[in-house]
Amino acid sequence: MQLDNFILKDYYDLDIEHKTVAVNLYNDPDVKRYFSDFLYYIELSLNRYKENFKNRVYVVYYGNENYSYPVGMLILNVYGDKYELSYAILKEYRGEHLATMLLQEYTEYFFDKYKDIDKIYLHINTKNTGSIKVALYSNFVKSEKDRTSYVLNR
Repeated sequence: MQLDNFILKDYYDLDIEHKTVAVNLYNDPDVKRYFSDFLYYIELSLNRYKENFKNRVYVVYYGNENYSYPVGMLILNVYGDKYELSYAILKEYRGEHLATMLLQEYTEYFFDKYKDIDKIYLHINTKNTGSIKVALYSNFVKSEKDRTSYVLNR
């Protein structure tokens, strides 16, 4: 899937580049702090896809069809009628506003594609100040019900 600045490719465990991105994120201490076991999280998300085809696990490439390189992963999980995004950016690309651009572009695509869905959520550890900033810059607002939830309304 092509967004303005990104290409999202469905994660394929046997693709060496996809697996390398996943393993690098798994081995990253910052990702471990917030996901604990990133590879297990990917596996759970892929299994949810079998139950609901809206669940997705993407490898995120920055660039266009002529030239792009992997910068992280984006995961969409559906829990009943609740849609939740998770993302992780490779260490060498953090601080370049890629996460903010990715969330903005993907949520725009998401709401265009799914006209019947009004909200999308992020769950962010309260100590993850970088992701909290990304959420706020991407127009998510902190949920009044849950101190770790951020919501973007259509």
